Amino acid sequence: MSLSPAAQRVLRAVAATLVPDAPADLGDRVAAKVATLPRPADRAELDVLLRLLDTRAVNLMLSGIPTPFTRMTAAQRERCLRGWATSRLPPRRKAFQALKRLTTVTHYTTPGVAKTVGYPGPLSPPPHTPKPIRPTLVTADTTLSCDVVVVGSGAGGGVVAGELTAAGKDVIVLEKGGYRNEADFTHQEGDALATMYDAGGLLATRDLGLVVLQGSTLGGGTVINYTTSLATPDAVRGEWARVHGLPHFETAEYTRALAAVAARLGVNTDHARPSASRRAAARCPRLLSGRFLRLLRHGVPPRREAIDLDHVSAGCRRLRRADRRRL
Repeated sequence: MSLSPAAQRVLRAVAATLVPDAPADLGDRVAAKVATLPRPADRAELDVLLRLLDTRAVNLMLSGIPTPFTRMTAAQRERCLRGWATSRLPPRRKAFQALKRLTTVTHYTTPGVAKTVGYPGPLSPPPHTPKPIRPTLVTADTTLSCDVVVVGSGAGGGVVAGELTAAGKDVIVLEKGGYRNEADFTHQEGDALATMYDAGGLLATRDLGLVVLQGSTLGGGTVINYTTSLATPDAVRGEWARVHGLPHFETAEYTRALAAVAARLGVNTDHARPSASRRAAARCPRLLSGRFLRLLRHGVPPRREAIDLDHVSAGCRRLRRADRRRL
């Protein structure tokens, strides 16, 4: 479902308000992103809300501005959107969050644009790396035989499939994402979001309160994760045990399992050079009271060189990370 022409006109004005120096076609590119949202209800709701935003009576009642959004001055449009962002009405806040994320993600993942906020872009062209795995592409009704079917090839499914295979089982792993490796890692964020993240990186909870950056590629989230490796906190383990009836998480066996996983992944502090965004945040004395952890990160031993954390979320080219396709 595409946005209606009326909604698209409003979206162009919204995009120009959120990113004043953006190219004139930003609103149209955001509309194309809206058409890819996974839930039809979200697309329909955005269309209705955008059209309401261009209604004189609605704006008078909710923002105190008796003018359609597309006819407001730049200052009025900004005031109107700020009102939506801080509204006590959840649908207005939800609509603002959706529009803000769609617009900023579309703009700042355009090649070259992110340099204005310190992201250097690709350091070099992708390497010519062959693909050793030969997935079976299923494009029609097909009958396959096996002992076990594992859905998903990421950190959970990949481990289960590996253990079952080692135990002598015939295993089929189902993965809805494509197969991309170092040769495909352009380190252009827009390309990475479109090809390796579920819903193009726009997957969110129903109230849009939380973005779910979930991998959708062979290897799942292990291909595009940020490498931060923190053991499950004791408080969380206790909650799982007491609230959800899962006492195993408070046992010594689970503690040993965490240690085994950390050893297998090569968790260490040698890869802890902070990224550009983290270095920028560290310059703010009030943020987290100025305290920053030296994070534990994973890299397959014995390779301990520091990895470039500005790029790993778009695919690690140097085989330093515990990608399920390689373990």
